Amino acid sequence: MSSDDYFNLASVEGMANSLNRKWQVYPNDVIPLWLASPDFRIAPEIKEALHHAVDAEDLYYNSDDPTREAMAEKIVRVNGQEVTSDDVMISQGVEPLLWLAVMHACKEGDEVVMPNPMYNGFVHVMEGLNTKPVYWDLDYEDGYRFDEERLKEIVNKDTKLLCLCNPHNPAGRVMTREELKAVADIAVDNQIKVFMDE
Repeated sequence: MSSDDYFNLASVEGMANSLNRKWQVYPNDVIPLWLASPDFRIAPEIKEALHHAVDAEDLYYNSDDPTREAMAEKIVRVNGQEVTSDDVMISQGVEPLLWLAVMHACKEGDEVVMPNPMYNGFVHVMEGLNTKPVYWDLDYEDGYRFDEERLKEIVNKDTKLLCLCNPHNPAGRVMTREELKAVADIAVDNQIKVFMDE
């Protein structure tokens, strides 16, 4: 079996009968696209490593140093940013990191700009920390385009953080280089921190 065959998605019927929570919420004729939970089969290498850890009864907390080193190397190689493993933090997902970012960048009542529509987990964090979400409406008619002029109109002295997903969640659109540069320029000009879920 080739790796292409191995990672083909299972049938919708097979997925609907899985234990994955997203497939248990709606009837079988509804395909849920709301949870970032992959429907691919587990890679053989991962299964083997898990079986090995269970057989060796080695299920203890380990250092995240190798993961942080690999992430730092990737950021240097792909993104061209000079970072070390000391600059990388491992988390259980985007929301715990967003909590930390908002707590660091904002105090109660500060404005946080985020696109509309937006992954609802971001909204829950803003509400939980009593910041003021300000929505940057994306251009639906133009494929959820990020309009920099709209962003310029929204930001002000109370804006402390700009939160983005790229690719955008839920629309899936990838920001262009020009859009990213425009966001960066606006953030720098207004001394706004940016949280980017990529």
